[in-house]
Amino acid sequence: MWASTSGNTVPAIARLVTTDEDTVREVIQGVNVTGLAVLEPHPAGGYPRRITDEDIDYIGDPATTRPKSSGRRSPLGACANSPPTCTTTPFVSW
Repeated sequence: MWASTSGNTVPAIARLVTTDEDTVREVIQGVNVTGLAVLEPHPAGGYPRRITDEDIDYIGDPATTRPKSSGRRSPLGACANSPPTCTTTPFVSW
């Protein structure tokens, strides 16, 4: 939209964003009619969705929650914050 309001031509904008001139025209006309809502993604055809919203919540909760606040133990346990027991490695300094 910035390139269009700056006075660039449709072919110049299409080259700038590496797309077809017709796509640039459709977006500009869509913004003029409906505003920036035309830039929202629209679901297209294809395979039906296999993952449910409940699945997303189940997967997302552990991924976005700290282990202590969720009641689950960290897979690393207490080892993550303690120094190694083997001190023969020359590259580790504690």
